[in-house]
Amino acid sequence: MIEIKACARDPGSRAKIGVISNDESSIDPVGAWYARCARAGRRQRRLSGEKIDIIPWSYDDATFIVNALRDEVSKVVLDEDERRVEVVVADDQFPLAIGRRGQNVRLASQLTSWQIDLITGPPIPSATSANSRNG
Repeated sequence: MIEIKACARDPGSRAKIGVISNDESSIDPVGAWYARCARAGRRQRRLSGEKIDIIPWSYDDATFIVNALRDEVSKVVLDEDERRVEVVVADDQFPLAIGRRGQNVRLASQLTSWQIDLITGPPIPSATSANSRNG
């Protein structure tokens, strides 16, 4: 079973939906969502042509934030008391992370319930980026 854990919308433009599989098998919740809804373009009609980003939901806040931004994130620093997160992205990824008129970061912030502060920094080599994402 696929469960919607969180959603955020910019009506008429874009939506982000966080999904997780409650089945103990290896069902990919994102793939299952698209497979079910992509028939005959139904997912576009359901929300009046809004673009929909299906995001893998995670119990780990840092992982969910990285998934919600969908860009190459170099580092994530969480301030759990303030529910703020500082996200470092490469210079060339910064415009994508922000999105048109701030839409991507705004929806990611709504989806994750964290205030996201984006900053630029040097890219971290991929071998170490997995360790750097969690703090």
